[in-house]
Amino acid sequence: MLKKRRELFVERQERNRLRKARMAQIDNSGRYHHAKKDMTLILEKRGFRVYIDKDTDPELLDYVKHLSIGCINKLYDHFKDLFKKNMVKIPKNVPVLVTSFKKYKGNEKNSGIYDPNTKMIYINEHHVDNHTVWIHEYAHFISYLVPDRFVDYAIEEYKKMLSDYFEYYVQKKTKRKNLETRRHNNEMHREQMAKYLGLPSEYSSTNSDEFFAEMLENWDNIPTNKLTFKLKQTIRKILMRL
Repeated sequence: MLKKRRELFVERQERNRLRKARMAQIDNSGRYHHAKKDMTLILEKRGFRVYIDKDTDPELLDYVKHLSIGCINKLYDHFKDLFKKNMVKIPKNVPVLVTSFKKYKGNEKNSGIYDPNTKMIYINEHHVDNHTVWIHEYAHFISYLVPDRFVDYAIEEYKKMLSDYFEYYVQKKTKRKNLETRRHNNEMHREQMAKYLGLPSEYSSTNSDEFFAEMLENWDNIPTNKLTFKLKQTIRKILMRL
């Protein structure tokens, strides 16, 4: 038991280290480094506040506001339904949403990201109309509301899935903790692991964080079987700690 707790502690520390490293990289690129003085509030709806860069073309403001209303409605309805099914109250805490049409160097591939330091969700200018991006990043926000010791459930479940996949599908054991990089055929393994285990997408196989967010994003679209029932039970245990 002590060994297991020690392993989870190390895994949790590594998880937090990777998150901080990712945020530092993004801040250094200049892409998501905002101050409120550089933003304009364009919408307040259902407890959410949406900001945009102050120097955005005025002709775009109404367009972005219109898209944001639709995405917030879908985000709110999605999680209201999910929480109701799992008998969980909707959290009173909400993140600040930022959309940006500025061009920055680096990290252009990110459709969106949640910054736990500022409690802001940033939406890439090319994905403002994609409500699934808003839902996915809000799911990451949810994971930060849950105490780390309960997020360990997701870490344990992901590690078990990874181990089972390599043992039964690849027919060999692995010491890998995630499938994040492009090394060691990780992209191929992500696709095969998602297919083999019935996960929502190959992105679900990346690490425990993305596994958690993808499960919340695709809750109603996940096929029903013994494995996915167990996965949902794990996520439900985590949500009950909100």
